[in-house]
Amino acid sequence: MALDIVTKRDGDLLTATEFNAVVQAIKDNERSVDTLGTNYTNMGKTVEGVQKAQNLQGQDIKTLNANMVKMVSLTQEAYDALVTAGTVDADTYYNILEE
Repeated sequence: MALDIVTKRDGDLLTATEFNAVVQAIKDNERSVDTLGTNYTNMGKTVEGVQKAQNLQGQDIKTLNANMVKMVSLTQEAYDALVTAGTVDADTYYNILEE
C-alpha cells in the first residue's frame, strides 16, 4: 500500500496498515542498501581482476620486448658496407634482399 503522507499532519496518528507500510518501506530500503553494498563489493573484485590482468599483460609485453628480434632488410651491397665499416650488430637479423 502506498502511503499518502501528504494528507498527514504533525500529531496525526497512523493506522496499523499505514504503520506496517512504513515498516515495510524501511525493510525494502534496507534490502536495497544491502544490495548496493554487495554490488560495490563485487565491483571491487572485478576491478581487482582487471588490474591483475593488466599487470600480467604488462609483464608479457616486457617479456616480448626482451626477446624481440630486430630485423633489417637491405641489399647485399648495403650489408657489405656495414661489414666493411664494422657496424654489423650481432643481435640484429639481416634480411638480404635480392636485386
